[in-house]
Amino acid sequence: MKTQAPTKNTLVTAAIALPIILAVMFAGIYFNLSGIFREPPKVEILPQNNFKKTLHVVTDSDYAPYSYVDETGNYQGYDVEMINEIANRLQMNLDLVLMDWNDANRIFLGGGADIIMNMESDLIINNPNIIATLPTTEKQYVVYGQKNITSVAELYGRRVASLHRMPGLGLDDEISYIHSYKRMFDGLKSGEYEFAICPIQVGGGFIEKMDIEKSNTSTVHLPCTPKILCSASKLMPS
Repeated sequence: MKTQAPTKNTLVTAAIALPIILAVMFAGIYFNLSGIFREPPKVEILPQNNFKKTLHVVTDSDYAPYSYVDETGNYQGYDVEMINEIANRLQMNLDLVLMDWNDANRIFLGGGADIIMNMESDLIINNPNIIATLPTTEKQYVVYGQKNITSVAELYGRRVASLHRMPGLGLDDEISYIHSYKRMFDGLKSGEYEFAICPIQVGGGFIEKMDIEKSNTSTVHLPCTPKILCSASKLMPS
């Protein structure tokens, strides 16, 4: 598995970026409307990588079922297969790197990648140097726990894990910030944490994968605005 950051590709111009964005947009909408996410992802389309130009793409390494690294070190997920297909249709080699989400954002915004997949739309609104797709999915945060609760108020004074800050909830003293969803649910299963704050798209898969007893697991939706995700491409100079 590659760990180095990709190099900026100055060959990608707006004329190439636009069909990329359109392809990602329609594929994302199709996946969400068709119910294709009901089955575990298995990447069957691979990049051909026999072209002259290269497309550099970054995304999250810990966002199953969209993008993640499996037990054998291979890239898996719906976004992975989708960008493989897009690169093939554009007749471009694919340099895809899955990494920590904060690193992916930093590299893309710094010009080190042509495309980032599943970026929060509020990070790129009104940026004239970025073309973004229409929203492809919604990140709704929920609370998972092996103790039944009925409201967020019951989290006060408890051991809570989260990857992201949750402003407005007043849980700064309760939350331990973790860098991996797997680490979070390991802690939930072992009892290190009583509750985990996680996107519902990700949490359900971990509950099943880690064989956490569903009958003892509560799920409470957080009273915060969902994050809207899209894919984005940098406009490079001709």
